[in-house]
Amino acid sequence: MTRKGLLILALAAFVAGGVSAMEVPPLQFSVGGGLSFDYSRVLYWENFPGNIRHAGSLEHFGFGGWLFADATFAELAIAVQGGPGTWLLPQPFGEISASFVAMDFTLLGKFPFTFSGGSFSLFPLLGIGYNLVLSVSADDEAVLGTRLDSPGDFSAFRIKWGAGGDFNLSESLFIRASLLASFSFPPSVVSDFAHAQPVWTEYTGGFGATVRIGIGLRL
Repeated sequence: MTRKGLLILALAAFVAGGVSAMEVPPLQFSVGGGLSFDYSRVLYWENFPGNIRHAGSLEHFGFGGWLFADATFAELAIAVQGGPGTWLLPQPFGEISASFVAMDFTLLGKFPFTFSGGSFSLFPLLGIGYNLVLSVSADDEAVLGTRLDSPGDFSAFRIKWGAGGDFNLSESLFIRASLLASFSFPPSVVSDFAHAQPVWTEYTGGFGATVRIGIGLRL
């Protein structure tokens, strides 16, 4: 048998041994909450003859608090956030400053890996979310019109992924931190605006980020 074949067999044995030695974490329930920061952005373009494009965007920053319920392999979180936003519209409208208040719902799958004798753990995160906008105010209310009376039109579905970790303070108390990237699908206010334009307008979702830190309690 060649050296290459021996190396492949040794590697396969090592991987198989590692898989067999891996322990599935026990099912553990916990609850907690803390502080949250969120950013998201959605993009669109107006396309004119002659390869002329006018770009626009809808973005917001959110600061607030979040609560979570955890079952080892899944985390359900609810955040309430508010903050400034900007709607960049093609000329002649320009930039409109706004503010938002929203609830953010997130369901994430996770698989924790424990280190240092169980003192802390890290876990990848992947799931979905929905950003439910409760209220919107803007400096130029004339441009947005009745949209301000329908804040749900600014709400959006999201795909989220990232990583988190728990640092144990005691057997039942821990600190949780997570960093998530997200892709937001365009809310109806953006798609409706694009369809109403006299020129061909394309729109896409946009990327964002969420940072959360809090204290949890194992039940």
